[in-house]
Parts: sequence; C-alpha cells; structure tokens
Amino acid sequence: MSGMIKSLAPKEAEEVMAGMRPEEYTLLDVRQPWEYEEFHIPGALLVPLPELADHLDEMEPDEPVLVYCRSGGRSMAAARMLVGSGFSDVNNIVGGASAWQGQAAYGPVDLGLTDFTGNETPGEAVIKAYDMEDNLQSYYRRCGDEAENEEGMKLFAELAGFEERHKDVLYRIYARVETAPLTRDVFEREVTGSARGMTEGGVEIEAFLEEHGDLFDGLEGIVILAMMIEAQAYDYYMRCSRASNSRETHEAFEMLAREELAHLKLLGRRMDKFGEQV
Repeated sequence: MSGMIKSLAPKEAEEVMAGMRPEEYTLLDVRQPWEYEEFHIPGALLVPLPELADHLDEMEPDEPVLVYCRSGGRSMAAARMLVGSGFSDVNNIVGGASAWQGQAAYGPVDLGLTDFTGNETPGEAVIKAYDMEDNLQSYYRRCGDEAENEEGMKLFAELAGFEERHKDVLYRIYARVETAPLTRDVFEREVTGSARGMTEGGVEIEAFLEEHGDLFDGLEGIVILAMMIEAQAYDYYMRCSRASNSRETHEAFEMLAREELAHLKLLGRRMDKFGEQV
C-alpha cells in the first residue's frame, strides 16, 4: 500500500460496498472494453486506463472509489492517478477480476513512485526525466534483442520508439529553458546515470519484474506493463508540474504529461487488438 491508496482483498471490497448505497461510491473497471464484456463485477463503471485522465472530472473526488483491472497492476496505476488528482478515498482491489473470480492473487502490484521536490531548476528537472526515459528505452531495446519472434521484436521496437520521441521533446525543452544549452551529443553524455537506473515515471523496472514478472508473460503482458508505465509517467509528470516552483518547469512537465497520455492511448488501441483475436 502506498500513500492514500488502500489495498482491499475482494472479500473486503464486497463488505465495503455492501455497507453503502451504490450511488455513494464508484466501482471503477480500468480494463479495455473487450475484457469488461468477458467478465466484470456487477455495477462497475468502465473507464479504460488510457481514457481515465479524460474522465476524472466526471467522478466525485470526495466519494470512495474502488478500482480494479485483471490482476491489480493497471488498477494501481489508476489509483495513483486518482490520488494525484485529489481523490481522497481510493481503494485498489488486490488481484483484480482474477481474484474476484477465485483465482490466486498476488499482493499489490505496485511500480513504486519517485518523489519530486519542486526545488529543481527547469534544467535539472528535464535532465532527470531524460535519463529515466533513456533507461526505459535501453530496457526495451534489450528485450527486443532477446525477443523470440518477429512480433515481439516489432513490439519492443515500437515501445523504444515512444521513448525516443519523449527524449526528443525533453531535449527541446532543455534547449529552451537553458541559457547556454549543451549540444545533443554532449547533453546525452553528461546526463547519463543521473537517475540511478530508474526508468520513466520513477520505476525501478528490473526490481519490479523480479517480483511480478509472471504477471506480464507474452505480448499482451508486455503491453499491459507498458500501459502501467505510461500511466504512471503521466501521473509523475503531472505531480512534477504541480510541485514546480517555476513557470517554465510547470509548462515543461505538462507538455510531457500530454505526450505520455497520447502514448497510453496508442497502447490502449494496441491492447484492443488482442481482444479481436479472442
């Protein structure tokens, strides 16, 4: 459990909902529509994770929200987004729909979150973000090199391409906020290592996969993990934007958050292709 997010087992979630009228809480399903059609908890509101940021103003921030996905990963990313947007009573259903249907559940599937102090200069904030994006791109490239088939290679190349575009945006921001910016080549040599192995959104991806890797087998699992990372990166950059003490840093992180949201929606469409195969 982290911060204001409460972790509930399915039985506990049932008890919480039984003690309230349906209009007093929101049961939120953040999977894709085809997953919802296969099975959903009665009364659940479907808002896929890639669309959640666009619908936050349609929910009451002071009312309890119980959020679930397939196994608890996407729902934790959604819960972080809700808390970061000011929701005060956010509950993640551990194990998601799988546990609700009686299947074995892992503990909370949490990517972790890195703090942003708000005291960073615009240049310092962008450099840290650039290195985290670069670390994630390197991870995707290594996975692509180890992929067992062409489809896997193409998927990891696509994901690495997302990070290259993020890095391009970050360098343009850096060049705008610094009075004497380094050239791109020098910039890349200077910043490498500043994030100490963390990837986009403040995620320690290798440590996370050591604990939860079994949940992300296959291409569909890869896309789900990428969705979690993009959603967390969106939330991370929005938090950075709100905490920033300078207008330039605030605007820079808002721009990055929009980039992450756009890529999250692309991943949602990629996820829907798996539904077409069912």
